[in-house]
Amino acid sequence: MTHTWSVQRCDTARLADVVALGNLAFGDGYFDLPKIKDILNNGAPFYTAYGETGDLIGYCCSLYLPMREAERHMKLPENAFAGRLEPETPVCFMKSMAIAEEYKGKGLADRLFASCLADAVTDGLRFACSSAWKIGDSVPMRRIFQSHGFVVHSEIPMLWFDDKDYTCVVCKGSCRCSGVIYYKFLNGKDD
Repeated sequence: MTHTWSVQRCDTARLADVVALGNLAFGDGYFDLPKIKDILNNGAPFYTAYGETGDLIGYCCSLYLPMREAERHMKLPENAFAGRLEPETPVCFMKSMAIAEEYKGKGLADRLFASCLADAVTDGLRFACSSAWKIGDSVPMRRIFQSHGFVVHSEIPMLWFDDKDYTCVVCKGSCRCSGVIYYKFLNGKDD
C-alpha cells in the first residue's frame, strides 16, 4: 500500500491533534496546549503531516534557544560545548517528533526532520542538538539522527524523571528512561 501525506507548517487550528499525538506517543502530560503555544511562539520550525483523510499523522518541532538554555533542557553541565560555542549562541534544539503507528518506517519522520533542519540552516543557525528517548537499549530516533549527520555527545540517565506532570508510556509513572544527547554542526564544521 502506498502512503501519501502532506507536510506543512503547524496549523494553529489543529493544536489539540498535536497534543493528542504527542501524549499518545510519549505519555500523558507530555504536551498540553500551553506547551505547544510556547513552542509555536518561539518561531522555530514546527512541521505537521496529514494523511489522505486529513488526519494528523506526524509532527516535528524545534526551538531556537541560546546554547546555555539548550544545555539545561538536556541536563548537560554548563558549557558542555565550551570552546566550540559561546553560551549565548543561538542553536536549534530538536524538541519532539511523533509519527502515527501506521506511518512509521515510511519516510515521514525523515521528511519532517529534514524540513526542520533545512529551516534552521536557512535561518542562519550553525548548530543543532537534541535529547533522544532511550527505551532499554533502543533509541527509536537513532537512525534519523545518524542519517542526518548527528553524533552522540553523551547519555543522561533518567533525563525526564523530574517532570512531575509527565507519565511515561514505558515506565507507567515518572520517566526513568535515559536520554541520548545528539548534536551536529549545521555548516559541517566543528567551529
